[in-house]
Amino acid sequence: MSLRVPRCTFPTLILYSLLLAPCLRAQYSSLPPGEDHPILGFKLQKELGKALEALRADKPADARNHLDTVYRSSPSDADTNFLFGVYSSQMNDWVHARNYWEKVLTLSPNHPGALLSLASALMRESKPNEAAQYLNRAVEAEPTSWRPHAALADAYLRQGLLDESIHQAERALELGHGQAGIVQPLLARFAPAR
Repeated sequence: MSLRVPRCTFPTLILYSLLLAPCLRAQYSSLPPGEDHPILGFKLQKELGKALEALRADKPADARNHLDTVYRSSPSDADTNFLFGVYSSQMNDWVHARNYWEKVLTLSPNHPGALLSLASALMRESKPNEAAQYLNRAVEAEPTSWRPHAALADAYLRQGLLDESIHQAERALELGHGQAGIVQPLLARFAPAR
């Protein structure tokens, strides 16, 4: 017998506002050097930092100028493409956002921010099965980060995979402690069903 879980069992709005939206910003708070590309020079790093600060301040128009400067010199920089994806998402241009994040994954297949962001975009499109594939990769890339586990719990829940969802929610809570409190309603609601 298949367990069908209604689409609205997990507070979707809360998930995006408290988990995935901050996750976009948190993932690029300290960008690591790219795996398969040279590190940007000091001047370009400074421009990328300014773009990052503008995105954090929710000023995408300001970020665009800085991103353009870096992109002209280094169009294959994974972090620049990632931030262009964030910029596009802030402009509600989800097609371009996804394209940038997919490009990041061709340049740096284990880029956690791109994996989580692309999964978030797929969840917005009600494609939890596809999102789960990226989230599983994010869990493999950063096994001690609570965010991929929490997002994977939501993706599994939307697919009706209750046991897997609970397992991922428990793991998120274990890793994130108070920060992962977003998964507690899921656990409180479904823990007695186990």
